[in-house]
Amino acid sequence: MTARSSAPTPVRRTRRVARAGAAATAALAVVALAACTTSGKEEPGLGPDPSVSSSSASPSATPDPSTSSASPSPSTTLAGFSLEEQKTAGWPELGSSIGIGVESRVGKHTGYDRVVYQFSKAGTPTYRVRWVDAPVEDGSGDRRDVPGDAWLEVMVTSVDIPGESAPSPDDPLPATLKGTGIASADAIWGGFEGYGQQFIGVTGGQRPFRVSLLTGPTRLVVTAGPLSGTTLPLRPAGTLIGRSPECALVLDDDYASGRHARLYQDDKGTWFVEDLRSTNGTYLGATRLTEPREVAAGSVLRIGQTMLELQR
Repeated sequence: MTARSSAPTPVRRTRRVARAGAAATAALAVVALAACTTSGKEEPGLGPDPSVSSSSASPSATPDPSTSSASPSPSTTLAGFSLEEQKTAGWPELGSSIGIGVESRVGKHTGYDRVVYQFSKAGTPTYRVRWVDAPVEDGSGDRRDVPGDAWLEVMVTSVDIPGESAPSPDDPLPATLKGTGIASADAIWGGFEGYGQQFIGVTGGQRPFRVSLLTGPTRLVVTAGPLSGTTLPLRPAGTLIGRSPECALVLDDDYASGRHARLYQDDKGTWFVEDLRSTNGTYLGATRLTEPREVAAGSVLRIGQTMLELQR
């Protein structure tokens, strides 16, 4: 790969709520890191994540001198997780355009922490992810100030160069980093010659990781109504929506019923929405539901005066 100068660095990042419409076309790369217990061993029992597809990446068989050689030996091997470099077949060939970075998100799950990079277009990215000795910018060779004591380099293509009026991306909210092993996971904004670079700062040393591409929705966002801007992670076992305090998303909407609607995932990983015999109905687009209907990232629901969108 030829030497490249670094991608533009955002001067200012502002937190924006609910980017309506962006998720319907966004491509996301996911980096999941196995969580560690206080003994330094990985937590057992990590199962597959239903919101991601199988990665086309394969561990690199050839050591790279720029990667760290001081890697701990995991006592437990988690399915699909490795300390080795992971990359798409044919790297460093460019993937199709995924636009510019929109945001990065961090979430804590049973057995692992996850970082999601979201982009503005629906292309298919190529990537390389690996542990490195230090967070050094590709091309310039400058070291970045990235919190953490171990660093995972994330390279993604094809990332566009942000225009002068392009909004800077949203980094994870500090509250979402608490309780995880992630010290820093800034968003990838733009790239140079199609390549975008960023680093995930990790505390507690290197740990096995897995890279995948999201294919289904992972969250529900209120885009209009009294709770506009509210974001809720989807639960595969079911997410209740309504005015009742027992609901996962409690609506402040006089036109919503106590238990109004439910989102759930079947055993094949497909998401559905069903109306729970509400008074005023649940709408998928302009259609009032009379039976469970399949939904996907970008699907828009209306409950009373509340508009909701499923996003990746």
